[in-house]
Amino acid sequence: MLVAIISGISRNNKEKGENMSSISSMLKVLDSVPNVPFFTSPITKAVKDLAKSLGLTGSGIHVKSDSLGLYITLKRGKPTQRIFLCSHLDHPGFVFNQEGNATPLGSVGGLGNQGIASISQPTLMDLYQPNGTYLGTTQVTTHGNTLISENHMSSNTVGMWHLSETSYSGPQVRMRSADNHVATVMILSTASRVWNSSTQDVDLVLVFTSIEEVFQISMTGMCLKKNVGKPIREDDCFIVVEAMEMKGGPGYSGGPLIKVNDDEVGYGCRANAEENSAEMLLLNASAPYQHQHTYSGGYTDATALSLLTNCPNIATLAIPCRNKHNIQNGGITTEVVQTEDISIGIEILVRAVSLREWSPVGLLSTNLRGSFPKRMRSERVTKYKQNRARMAWGFYYPTSIIHWLGLVLNRVL
Repeated sequence: MLVAIISGISRNNKEKGENMSSISSMLKVLDSVPNVPFFTSPITKAVKDLAKSLGLTGSGIHVKSDSLGLYITLKRGKPTQRIFLCSHLDHPGFVFNQEGNATPLGSVGGLGNQGIASISQPTLMDLYQPNGTYLGTTQVTTHGNTLISENHMSSNTVGMWHLSETSYSGPQVRMRSADNHVATVMILSTASRVWNSSTQDVDLVLVFTSIEEVFQISMTGMCLKKNVGKPIREDDCFIVVEAMEMKGGPGYSGGPLIKVNDDEVGYGCRANAEENSAEMLLLNASAPYQHQHTYSGGYTDATALSLLTNCPNIATLAIPCRNKHNIQNGGITTEVVQTEDISIGIEILVRAVSLREWSPVGLLSTNLRGSFPKRMRSERVTKYKQNRARMAWGFYYPTSIIHWLGLVLNRVL
């Protein structure tokens, strides 16, 4: 009996090691691709290719993409619950004009230009064409709230921090875009295991939004269209997966966080329902593992889902991520995630997607329902409408009359 137990442990550890090796390889691939907001077509293609390499192709699987994101649907049999696993493709970066001045896209160590002022030393930045072609590096310096390169370049050249201290294996993952490549790889690994390792009924939609870092405008657009890869139903279950700074109650050593609110936005706040099946699924699935379950800060795509839909079943599985958005003590550094948290997070997701019944548990999200900040809802809708042309055509600075007309029309329609 003891020999059988030891053999089982050894086999499980070997499988875990092989799985983490695959995860490390996928993280390295994604981290080599630029994923600046509004210029996410290269990272979209990279995720499509990874999904195919994991066997997420063929009968029962449908892959499509548009300006708002990438959708992979997996349908087999007649399951009673449809589950959405959501990540985002973008990471804060910069777009340059012809004079070499950089505009931050997404929060850079703070809110937009305010974060630039916290950078206290010159640093290198990788430059890319909008299609992802690597152009080399440039040194950038800060002048107040402005980031400047000494080089002139083509308008809409995009930049991301040049970071050499990356590592995708060992006890810690150190990378440029742990937010949100870690979550993307977790979702792909979960879907591959569920689809290829069993014959159980599945109704799973993988949603990778193009832009989350700018007011969650991709998810906002999906919610306004009432279609997140599939038409939204009020009984759908949304699990958003994020690598996040731990703000408020949770800590960095407590394991993955089952998150029930984004700052003042309680998940499913418009539904005013007494249950949240997404939170229940995660709580039941995480029972064997170290995890956290509390109120916390920060924003995710669950913000837009909660503000713009009547769906009550929304929760976030957050992986603790240090050095959020690459700035620490005035310098540029890698984001850091514990490898064990990634591994546990995948196990939680696999169990959550596979559960067919669960025990009643103490929910926190339902305590936050009944009211929501309408200002935040209108803010996101406005930002989405203002940027529809940028998302559709992949530019930031207009370079043609068509670009200019698109921006003008989106502001008035």
